[in-house]
Amino acid sequence: MLFCIFTYAGTRKQSMITLLLVAHHELLRQSLRDWLAIDLPQCRVIEATDTMAAIELAQNKTLHAIIVDIDVPRGNGFETLHHVRASVPNAQIVAFGLDETEVRRASAIEAGATVYVPKSRMQTELIPTLQDAFGIVNDEH
Repeated sequence: MLFCIFTYAGTRKQSMITLLLVAHHELLRQSLRDWLAIDLPQCRVIEATDTMAAIELAQNKTLHAIIVDIDVPRGNGFETLHHVRASVPNAQIVAFGLDETEVRRASAIEAGATVYVPKSRMQTELIPTLQDAFGIVNDEH
């Protein structure tokens, strides 16, 4: 499962958005990084490969968004969500996962997510969700 955390403070149309991408698998990170670079060129992507690194970066960096593969080693995705929420208490959170059930959506919301989107709809919903969060207007999406 993936989840995305973003905070919004003011207009981001002209400034860079710092996004933390957390995923154990290099291919997943590379694919998401490349996709974001094309569709959201105003994003500066930094990366972590596990939960502990993600928590440290959330505590020590100014982040506008965090996208996390919840199935990363050395951590539970919902624990990661809890710890990152504590580090970024005003964040909006969008959770992504393979499970399309209402139970999973409710669990993600209960753990602190604002929205849950199954991975099967990630291609059509991730970029528009981020664009909406930051007030980015893009006629292509």
